[in-house]
Amino acid sequence: MNLIGKLAAFALGAALLSVFLKESKKEFVPVLQIAAGVTMILALFVSTRGQFGTLLRLFSKTSLPQEDVALLLKGAAVCVVTELCAALCRENGNGAVGEVLVLSGRLVTLLLALPLLETVMDVALSFCT
Repeated sequence: MNLIGKLAAFALGAALLSVFLKESKKEFVPVLQIAAGVTMILALFVSTRGQFGTLLRLFSKTSLPQEDVALLLKGAAVCVVTELCAALCRENGNGAVGEVLVLSGRLVTLLLALPLLETVMDVALSFCT
């Protein structure tokens, strides 16, 4: 809970600073937003890196092949990066670009999931024979 408090305080500070910058140095606002976002994500990863090991251990207890687990994690990463970048686009008046980015992220996630869908289909078809 301490981490989320720090991240919230940092985010509010960055938001307040961007309000002041919009009046005088508008061109620095996107740079500030990207820097604040990257800083917060890095702080989150550094603080939670031990939990990723736990997540991987949990996945190793399942019968899922490592390739499938990697695809799930890649899909999650695509979703997170896409949403963050789309929000940044929307915030800076590029809503259409943000929406195209979200659509692209969904398509990439679907393409990443094709091997998983094929496995599910094989299992389902094996019940029919």
